[in-house]
Amino acid sequence: QALAKLLTTNGTPATATASGSNVVITNDAAASGALGNDAGFKSAMSGMPDNVVAAAYVNLAGIWPAAGGKVPSDLQHLTGIGTYEALDGSDVTFSVRVTVN
Repeated sequence: QALAKLLTTNGTPATATASGSNVVITNDAAASGALGNDAGFKSAMSGMPDNVVAAAYVNLAGIWPAAGGKVPSDLQHLTGIGTYEALDGSDVTFSVRVTVN
């Protein structure tokens, strides 16, 4: 709730919901379906292991139009960012993937 409030205070309307151990923060509370069905999400988050501690996905392709002409042209080809932290036995692994057009 605090992150959603901070985003909203800074001009990005956001909502936060929790279901079990999942927390979803979004600027589109009316969205339906599942991220697992979204091609951008699949591309950014593919290969994620089973023992994920935390994961995050940012749909840049959905953000750029809302930013108007304020996005530098050398960034507009970026379509998404996916990241996760996972446990692999006694090791902690971390991954960040940036997707592009």
